Parts: sequence; structure tokens; C-alpha cells
Amino acid sequence: MTVKVAMVKLGDSALIRGRKSITLNDLIGIKEALDCDSIECELFYRDNLEDSLNADVLFVANGGTVNFGGVQSKDFVATIEIINNFNGTVIFFSNDVLDIIDNRPRKGWVRIERPVVFADPLGRVDEGKLKELEATDVIEINQSFGTGRILASLPRIEFVPTYDAVYGGRARPAMLGVLKKISEAKQLLTYRAISQKIEKSVVLKYTGLFDNADLRSLNSLGKYSFMFYERKKSYFTSRVFEQLTSNSIVLFDERYEVFKPFWNDGNTFSNDRELLMRLDEPWSMERVIEQQESVKQFDFEVEMRKQRESLLRVCSKGSDYGI
Repeated sequence: MTVKVAMVKLGDSALIRGRKSITLNDLIGIKEALDCDSIECELFYRDNLEDSLNADVLFVANGGTVNFGGVQSKDFVATIEIINNFNGTVIFFSNDVLDIIDNRPRKGWVRIERPVVFADPLGRVDEGKLKELEATDVIEINQSFGTGRILASLPRIEFVPTYDAVYGGRARPAMLGVLKKISEAKQLLTYRAISQKIEKSVVLKYTGLFDNADLRSLNSLGKYSFMFYERKKSYFTSRVFEQLTSNSIVLFDERYEVFKPFWNDGNTFSNDRELLMRLDEPWSMERVIEQQESVKQFDFEVEMRKQRESLLRVCSKGSDYGI
């Protein structure tokens, strides 16, 4: 028997056909990981959201909400209603383990009023993060492995990097100091929110959103890119595969031990001084090809099988969750 999984986004706009989004990137990666003989995943957009009620499992990706002016959008409300009326297991997925899921009652607002299975890349519930969202079970789901397998199968990018280094992401305070040092010594290309904090960097100006393959191309503009350690996010992320399959050589903080399968004698650092020394080493396409081959050799199937087994386990317990 095949379990049919409906995949939707909980956010201000839901999924829109033809429009890229971070949540869509995540769902595509998860679909790649979960699809097998026993599981069939399908994405549902805001124009066919109600059709998701026919599935066995509802997989809801937390897309973040703005609620401009304190008003819930019609798409947000429609998705909540699907969740509350779904006759089966609902899995609520949060990409970022630092996100707070605020489901507290507010006057005039709709909220999730049923138990869910909580999922994130660490596979554990932080009660301080779930604001009155009832989680009856928890599983580990990580979009990175499906995304990585997709990126590893793409043709090699042919152009040679233009800049010494590249970095994009949120402006995390712990990273600002070393990035400013890099921008003073090298030609550093920055994008996303971090670019507003690094005055001497070259800023990539853009509008719209990227998919993972687009980000792979952006990272190819720099000879080097970085995986800076974050204690609370010490797990596989899509970013590492976007960088490893690009033409930038990825430099890893040695505290980020989850990425040991990709380490070699010339791509780790333990402090800012060592990192700056790495940037003085020659870039070569041979090093890039070796890096990309390490991704192709990575055993994605082992990690994805764990996620499929976890999903099937909680699906078999649907009646235990009061559903």
C-alpha cells in the first residue's frame, strides 16, 4: 500500500504556481527524499488546496507569516482550515530549529486546533518554541539530503569565479567580525541581509527569490565560500550542498563536525587567522572537481531512508493522536 502525502505551505501566500520560494525549495527537497514505492508525495498550491484533503497524510511546511496590520491573509486562513479538517495524520515541519511557532489564541484569528506530529532537522521538540501547538510525536525531517542529491546530479557549472570569496545569508553577529576582516583583505561578494552589514564588500543586488540551483550559481561567483559554525544549528543544511556543488571551494569551521565527510587537508579552519590564510591559497578547478565528486559519493540514500521510515512509523499511529 502506498501512503499518499499532500505537501502544503502555511504562510501568507501558500504555494503559488510558477513562483519560487524558500518553502517550495524545502518541499521539493523533502519530496525527493520521501518518494519511494511506499510513499507518494504531491505538492498542492493555493489554487487546488482543497484537493489535499483526499491524501492520507498532510505535510505542512511552516513558511513564516507576516500578517500585515495584524490581519491573517485568506490563504493563511484557508490552509489552517485544511489542517483542522484533515482526516489523517498532520505533520508540521519547521526548516529552522530556531523558529518559534506561535499558535496562541488571539481574538478574531484562526489557529491550529488539532494535534500534529512535529518535524524539524533535529527531530526533537523544544517546548519553548511551540506556542500552544500540540505535538503528540516528533520526527527528524531534513530537506537538505533530497536537495543535495538533486544538485549533485546537475551538469557542472563551466564559468570560473570572479571574486575572491562569496557569502550570503542572515546577518548573524558571530560571523560579522570575520567577514569584515575578509572584506578588508579580499574582494568579498555578499548577498541577502548580510550585505547590509559589510560595508567594504561587493554587494550583489537582486530582486525576487532563488531556488537551490540558482544559489549554486551565485556561490560559483566566489573562489571560496564558508560554512561557519552555529551551535544550535549543527546539522546538515541545504546551504552546504549549494556550495559544495558550486565552483567555490568550501571552507569549514572545524567545530562543524557533521561535515567531516567533506573535509580534506586544505578546506578547514579553527580560527580567523587560519581562515584568512586559506584564502591566500590558490583556487583551481581540480580542487573544485574533487569537492564535487565528494558530494556524488555521499550516501544520500541512508539519510533519506531514515526519514521515510520515520514518516511511515507515525502514519501507522494516526488513531493514537486523536485524529
